[in-house]
Amino acid sequence: MNWGKLYREEDRVALLDFKEIPEAGKASGKQDTFELFARDVLELLGFRIIQGPARGPDGGKDMIVEEGRLTTALKWLVSCKHFAFSGKSVRPEDEKNVFERVDAANCHGFLGFYSTLPSAGLSDLLQRQSKVLTKLFDHEEIERYLLASSQGRQLAERYFPLSVKKLQHTPAKILDEPVQIECENCGKDLLNPPSGIWVIWSTREQTKDGETMKRFIDIHFACKGECDRLLAKQIRHRHAALGFIIDGWDDIPDLAIPTVFLHKVMALLNGVVLRGYQYTPETFDKIQNLLLATFPLVSRHLSDKDQRELDRLMRIPSLFGGMG
Repeated sequence: MNWGKLYREEDRVALLDFKEIPEAGKASGKQDTFELFARDVLELLGFRIIQGPARGPDGGKDMIVEEGRLTTALKWLVSCKHFAFSGKSVRPEDEKNVFERVDAANCHGFLGFYSTLPSAGLSDLLQRQSKVLTKLFDHEEIERYLLASSQGRQLAERYFPLSVKKLQHTPAKILDEPVQIECENCGKDLLNPPSGIWVIWSTREQTKDGETMKRFIDIHFACKGECDRLLAKQIRHRHAALGFIIDGWDDIPDLAIPTVFLHKVMALLNGVVLRGYQYTPETFDKIQNLLLATFPLVSRHLSDKDQRELDRLMRIPSLFGGMG
């Protein structure tokens, strides 16, 4: 399946309202919030802050950040433009003397961080030149980065509390007894609210035909950090006889994203049916429990009609008897 076709980009609806961040041009005491937000996002993305936001004349630079590369480090002059309240795009006249500013700050490139979009004129101006490197972060790209990880969502919750609250919903009431997922070290409920990680362990074994086959041998649910480290140590000790084992992990909150949930279900089916992956019974049971526990987070409540039809179907043994 082509996951890129699950939705069209032009149908995408903005999830974060950048108007929650105070206007930059009003002396409210919070006029620096967008620049502070930009600093936190860039740090999340791995940039090192060399010169952070400050009030007063800045010489056309809101920040200077450094990006580590394999062989060198690049310094970026950061320009923040918070036009969400007017809805205007950022035009060339809003970014005057870009190349001179980059040169004066002794930087390698220009990084625009915008709560709207760059205008076609500004984009063309930057693309046509070869004097300096350029990066542009518009509101959609910033949103995509924030919602792609648990750390990003925590940052979004701080700056967009109302938007994030709208994204959170009460789990659908579709199971008589909700399945619990707890940290296997400290016992913390990892679904209220969703937190922590699930780590699945695998090894590769040779079949009778001499082919290598992937086999999943264990799984654990844990809080990030110390709980995960302790459980990982126990599992490596438990399976020491197998030699080298591989761990792979995902954030549990990511399963509350419908597309991610569907992707994981399809990956499980494809792995078993098409690739012949094998699971120990205990590991497969725990994966089933994880999917059962998180499905209400991506589902909807049963309507009265749904409930009546479900009651009827449950009375047909052949329909549900072979699914357990």
